[in-house]
Amino acid sequence: MIRAVALAALLAGVIAANPISAQALPPAPSYYIFAVDASFGPRAKIGAKRAGLLCIPAGPLRWRDVDNGGVSHLGAMLGAALNRAGLHALSRDRDVFETGGPDADYRVVVTIKGIDASVCAPHWGLGGKRAYDGHGRIALRWQVYSRATRAIVDDWETQSTFQLDRHNDESFIKTALDGVARDFADHEAKQGRRH
Repeated sequence: MIRAVALAALLAGVIAANPISAQALPPAPSYYIFAVDASFGPRAKIGAKRAGLLCIPAGPLRWRDVDNGGVSHLGAMLGAALNRAGLHALSRDRDVFETGGPDADYRVVVTIKGIDASVCAPHWGLGGKRAYDGHGRIALRWQVYSRATRAIVDDWETQSTFQLDRHNDESFIKTALDGVARDFADHEAKQGRRH
């Protein structure tokens, strides 16, 4: 008991001599996914497709095969991926020339520069959903605009690889975007815009 009292007194003295600063961190910056676009059309070849139970060659994999909702839904999907990566991201699918939107610290314009994938869809043509096994690479261009300075503060490209598993209930696009979202979060931390 005496040792516990002595230890408590010693710790109290150390804490009094070295008070912990109560400075609060500034709020984490917020990002508004202002626009997402693809630099290619729905018929663009983005890889090789195999299908059926034996995964036999089934021609090219096209953007329209994996982007079921069209480019219009990608802003919301990318915003969700950035949130999963630890950023505060807002999104609403809109035209890049529209004004308005949430008062986020940064607006982000994203262009999908390319996707290259090799997939097998074992249940394709058998009435099942398009669940893929395979792998791929996605490349994005990020343009980050500061609301405070009203200027582009960053313009860079990243690419990430991804692995697809038909037993995992995540979509092709969601899986691909998660990797580049983690890259973006790491980049923002290195730039000092994220803490």
